[in-house]
Amino acid sequence: MDFPKCTREYEGKTISLSDPKSKNSKAKLTLKNPRQLLIKVIDIDGCVIREGIRCDQLVTLPNNKLIYVEFKGNDVKHAVKQIESTMGYISGVCSSSRNSDIICMIACNRCPLSSTDIQKYKRLFKDKYKARLFIQTGEIQYTVE
Repeated sequence: MDFPKCTREYEGKTISLSDPKSKNSKAKLTLKNPRQLLIKVIDIDGCVIREGIRCDQLVTLPNNKLIYVEFKGNDVKHAVKQIESTMGYISGVCSSSRNSDIICMIACNRCPLSSTDIQKYKRLFKDKYKARLFIQTGEIQYTVE
């Protein structure tokens, strides 16, 4: 996957990501990287995709994993649409992404959805995209293995 103008590379033990457009947001993703593997963060919103529905970032890990990331205030349903739209775009321009282990993460300030609604979305992503979906208020922590 090659978007050099939109990609940042990290090899640190801890990588913190948040919405660059929101200064006071609690929503963030912290990647724990104990083996200091090369992690690429691709800015989707405003760089790879400039118009239309899209998620904030795409994280690529060396073990063929892709993490689609959306930071949200509280509109989780729209966040789901943003991730779905971005997955469609990326699979169209990068055929190798179709063979990746896909993880989708929505970090929000407030999550108004019931646990039943969240489970419905998780099931949809598992069945339709073979992807794991995480929706969490505040910070999501993920350990890169």
